Amino acid sequence: MEENVAHRNEVTLVGRVSRAPICKELPSGDRVTSWGLAVRRPRGHPSNKKSDGIACVAFGSEVAAVVTEWSVDDVVAVEGALHHRFWRMPGGGSSTYEVEVHRAGRLEPARRSHAAGPPGPPGDDSLGDLTSQAVPSHAATAPL
Repeated sequence: MEENVAHRNEVTLVGRVSRAPICKELPSGDRVTSWGLAVRRPRGHPSNKKSDGIACVAFGSEVAAVVTEWSVDDVVAVEGALHHRFWRMPGGGSSTYEVEVHRAGRLEPARRSHAAGPPGPPGDDSLGDLTSQAVPSHAATAPL
């Protein structure tokens, strides 16, 4: 591999909120908002799995203000970077992979009536009008 190849860590997802956003303070004093996103896999995927559950987080208040208004089953779009986060626990260290979201927007509100039938896919795969957040200095991402 050539040394002048630019490394990239960019994630774009469109899916349904599967776990309501919650905001909490970390032992470091940082505030983090976390939520779950369910993203469908294409029909006929070799694993026969229909969707993936993806953990999403946002540091800072701008994106948090947007996502805390979301409800389970809202169709949303997020942009960010894959992030490997570490923390200490009484029994040792632990870690997780999650998408650190820098831009987010709701594409469709959740359908509240079961009589309307199951929700369908969003009508537009574009990211629409996403809200930007300044990227924390520890995040590895390319400009959008």
